[in-house]
Amino acid sequence: MRSAHPLPLVLSFLLIGGGLVAWWAASFEHAAVLAHLNAISPDGDVRSYSSAFHTRVQGHLIVLAVGLLALGLLVLAFRSKAVLVLAGERGPGHLRQRWLSVRKDLVKRTSPAHKRMVLLMLFVGVVVRMWMLSLPVTYDEAFTYTYYASRPLHIILVDHSYPNNHILHTLLVKLTTSVLGVGKVSLRLPAFIAGVLVMPLWYVFVRRMFNRHIGLLALAFVVASARLIEYSALGRGYSITWLFLIGELVLGRDLVKENSPFTAMLVGVLCALGMWTVPTMIYGAAMVYIWMFLSIWTRYKDSLKARLLNLAWSAVVFVVLTGLFYAPVLVLSGVEGMLHHDTMPDNDLATFSARYGDDALHLWAWFTDPSHYWVGVAGFMGLVFAAYISTKYRFLLAGMFLGAVPLVVVQLMVAPPRVWTYTLFIFHLGSAIALYYLLKLVHDKLWPAFSERRRTFMAALLITAAFVWPAMTVLLNDSGRTTQAADTAEYLSKKAGAQDRIMVQFPWEAPVEFEAIARGMDRAAFHRRGPVQGRLFVVVGTVEGQSLAGVAAHNELPASDLPPMVMVQDHEGLKTFAAP
Repeated sequence: MRSAHPLPLVLSFLLIGGGLVAWWAASFEHAAVLAHLNAISPDGDVRSYSSAFHTRVQGHLIVLAVGLLALGLLVLAFRSKAVLVLAGERGPGHLRQRWLSVRKDLVKRTSPAHKRMVLLMLFVGVVVRMWMLSLPVTYDEAFTYTYYASRPLHIILVDHSYPNNHILHTLLVKLTTSVLGVGKVSLRLPAFIAGVLVMPLWYVFVRRMFNRHIGLLALAFVVASARLIEYSALGRGYSITWLFLIGELVLGRDLVKENSPFTAMLVGVLCALGMWTVPTMIYGAAMVYIWMFLSIWTRYKDSLKARLLNLAWSAVVFVVLTGLFYAPVLVLSGVEGMLHHDTMPDNDLATFSARYGDDALHLWAWFTDPSHYWVGVAGFMGLVFAAYISTKYRFLLAGMFLGAVPLVVVQLMVAPPRVWTYTLFIFHLGSAIALYYLLKLVHDKLWPAFSERRRTFMAALLITAAFVWPAMTVLLNDSGRTTQAADTAEYLSKKAGAQDRIMVQFPWEAPVEFEAIARGMDRAAFHRRGPVQGRLFVVVGTVEGQSLAGVAAHNELPASDLPPMVMVQDHEGLKTFAAP
């Protein structure tokens, strides 16, 4: 039975087949590839794909082909050992039975009142995140669609010229926009689904790690967390990485206890999928592996070696799969292009030393801005107390810091605040633990009739009520969300003809084009080059200091060729000019 398991054989054939395809692709001529790229480019002119660049890509393809063939043969040679992982006593069947048992136990040990409270928290979380779906589109979201998700699949898989291509998320956005049509909801749907699913998964993890009361409090903090609400309904890949991260924590707890090679493999798979979504998942993945290592090292002695070998096996799966997922990107960009984007500033020790303090304060301000300063201070005090009283929490906190700080130092860069949203789960857990023990102290010293269930329910409701409204207010007034792009696109969709040309410049080109496509316009109007054939429209962002001639020059139209223009729309600093 075990020898008949098909997955290792299928995987080896896929790897060998991929190697043969890569070898075949290396034989393509530069002219043929360039013609294909020009044909699928919005403006029909890809200037960066030179003959020298093509030669470099061919070399990368040959290296990839050899690597895939070798890996495929390796899997084929060791398929019997792989079968032991997939069909052994601690394989998928064991994991399924264990989780059925866990589910049955959770249901049995949960009172109807507690179930209703958890469902209420989840309902509130879904509603506030659903409300976010209707807010104006941001630049990064619009760019994700116009530059990546609107392009063919093979381009999405290989092009990482901008950090906006969160590849797995982009593929999901392409799916939803292809099926449901282009719009804000379909653009945000993958992130929204992940942001909703992470809430019950988070509750399950905390409940199994601590108890149901801390689980409910931790859920309430996550439900009402402004930045988690924001990125749970934003067309970016961060909420998908949270889902993978919490899934890794859930499976990681089982791996520490059960030492299952199959569970170890699943942890590696989830880490790799998270990396394929956003490369900054490396911080979260490092946190999980350090946390598991500390948990194993301090808990087991006799079986320590076997457990560490399983942990190493998980890390190997993670690294190999991540390499396979990013192989197409590496073919096009190389390792250097993958690790350092041309769009990102150069990092050096002097700049890092001068800026890391300000960057850390900016991160603190971004986290605490939706609430009061004292809330952030209280949260920090709660974190310190939780780390003092709970060994389990200390290990999570140690994993978070040790998984992030060394990488920050190596990179000589503090990543933007949005990258660190995953840490909010750990911070909120610290607040939940501290609040639980504070309420217990109130019960023990001041109010004996204040039962555990009652105080937990009241605290969860107060957390939600106290934090959701300020969060929504801050997010609604976000300067990055404005209606100008939608209003401008609405006007253009009614006035622009089939042969007309529309000129826009950063930071308005992506939002205006996205909103125009959502209204059924042909995007070709935004990418025409050469002499103007039809009517000309120029969109000028005066707040950004743009001018009519400057936007035209940016779109390769000399001032001498610019026809007389009149302003036809002015919406809060975004002006539209048109040729009469």
